[in-house]
Parts: sequence; structure tokens; C-alpha cells
Amino acid sequence: MLEHVRAWEPPSTDHENLKQFMIDQLRESIDFDCRGEYREPLPALDGVV
Repeated sequence: MLEHVRAWEPPSTDHENLKQFMIDQLRESIDFDCRGEYREPLPALDGVV
């Protein structure tokens, strides 16, 4: 997603701050979500109880 945002061309100069905001939010999310030890993903649930 980060690469898509970086490649996005804002439609006007009014949207340039939006592009930077999106980049900042994605980088902060990546930094937060990807720190620490790797954990195995939880198994998918099939809805049957």
C-alpha cells in the first residue's frame, strides 16, 4: 500500500499534504505493527462451533 501511495499523483496542490499524511500514517502503522518477535498467524475459523 505504501508503494501505491508513493506512486499516487495528487490531483491538485491542495492534495499534496494528504499524500504526505497517508505516507506518515502507513509508516507509523508499519513501525508499530512490525516490531517485536514474529508470531505464527492464528488459524482461520470456519464459523462452525
